[in-house]
Amino acid sequence: HPCSQVTAQIRTLNFYVIDSDIDEGNIRGISFREDEGSYLCGYLAARMSKTGRVGFVGGVKIPVIERFALGYRNGALAASSSAEVVERYVASDFSGFNNAEEAANIAQEIYQSGGDVIFAAAGASGLGVISTAVKTRKYVIGVDMNQDSLAPGLVLTSMLKRVDLVVEDIARSLSQNANPAEVKRSYGLADGAVGLTDFQLSFKVVGEDLISELHQIRKDIIDKKIVTSESK
Repeated sequence: HPCSQVTAQIRTLNFYVIDSDIDEGNIRGISFREDEGSYLCGYLAARMSKTGRVGFVGGVKIPVIERFALGYRNGALAASSSAEVVERYVASDFSGFNNAEEAANIAQEIYQSGGDVIFAAAGASGLGVISTAVKTRKYVIGVDMNQDSLAPGLVLTSMLKRVDLVVEDIARSLSQNANPAEVKRSYGLADGAVGLTDFQLSFKVVGEDLISELHQIRKDIIDKKIVTSESK
């Protein structure tokens, strides 16, 4: 019967959720290895810090943001074993991704307590961190998209998440009739799906030597010479 055929097709339709770890029935999450990109951010932050105290502001403590925090902490400690990473979250629910005012207050506290570089992984709330960096003339690292132009020279870099490339890759796989089990579920530095901006607006601040170090560390992560996801 035509109706039963349509129902059968609907039941086998697969859904892919970007930036998610879900794996239920025909719903599959596609995640990023945020720890790889944020390791570079942590290394940069610790090397740029004059106080040895750097900050991390997350939107809410969920696995995705915890991967950001873990990589950032590991990168900072790789740059300086004595680095202190102050980890704060905007809220205990998803409102933490859309509360720039509270994020600004948290950033102010971190900067006032001696922190001089903050990495924000908090969605729209991160704009509050950047605005505080501008007011205090401290350093900040952007996230997800290129936010370098929001405060040239103060935004040291931004950790990009190339959702566009991931969606394109998934569509390509499916158009080639790939089995759902063959669709890539995790994307990182090696895929070009996460990474830093090109330092175009912060080159004079960061300097060629440190940028070259970051390029080498990126290569070492891809070559699995550096593990970014281990808890320390």
